[in-house]
Amino acid sequence: MISPSNHVLVTRPAHQSQQLCECLLEAGFKPIAFPTIDIVPLSLDHNKKYILENISTFDFVLFISANAVHQVTAYKTLWPSDNTRYIAIGPSTAEAMVASLAITPDFISSKPFSSEQLMTQLPSQLADKRILIIKGEGGRDFLANELKNKGMIVKTLDTYRRSLPTNIAPHVKHADIAYITITSILALKNLTLLLQDDFSTMAKRCVFVLFSERIEQYAKQIGCTHTIVSNNANNDSLVQAIKQSTP
Repeated sequence: MISPSNHVLVTRPAHQSQQLCECLLEAGFKPIAFPTIDIVPLSLDHNKKYILENISTFDFVLFISANAVHQVTAYKTLWPSDNTRYIAIGPSTAEAMVASLAITPDFISSKPFSSEQLMTQLPSQLADKRILIIKGEGGRDFLANELKNKGMIVKTLDTYRRSLPTNIAPHVKHADIAYITITSILALKNLTLLLQDDFSTMAKRCVFVLFSERIEQYAKQIGCTHTIVSNNANNDSLVQAIKQSTP
């Protein structure tokens, strides 16, 4: 049975949760901030700094997340380059590029906001073009491998790592939560680790509001009974999806 309450668990990293919580409050919901991912900046050594200072040597720059954007804002005065085309993995990343770097992406992945979808939107003639992928440590290699298969010269630059938070709010396990917002598979994986045995109960009772169909597939695999996918990968769409599902 779905909980009738209006409490929404927000699992975004701490520095990204405030805006979503404010949107939920304005819509009449009661958000509970419960970050399931900590974003830890990585130090930029001489080689990384050199790459960022010479962005014009690349034909394309791809940002894999909004967090990747936030880690390179110190170099925004050197960008954009007229020689470079910019790519965002999705709408939230595109918004961060405009707000933090004053860059309007040339390409933005459309729904379902996946690496696979993005590949269908890029130019067909990419052989010998140079691309820089700015990303977090680890993650999928799909894009890098597919771009290499198209003949591109691929360089990746890790600017942050994702870790499991250590500060657990015990009241979350006992709160009457109706909705849980999930913006990545890792956020959901970490939620299961943080809640442990309590997750199975929440998986059956709560509605999981998700950024993509890929996340939804994983959610169903681990037992989440009630899932909805937002129309877009941003805060407004998450809130709208919750409003539309509210009895």
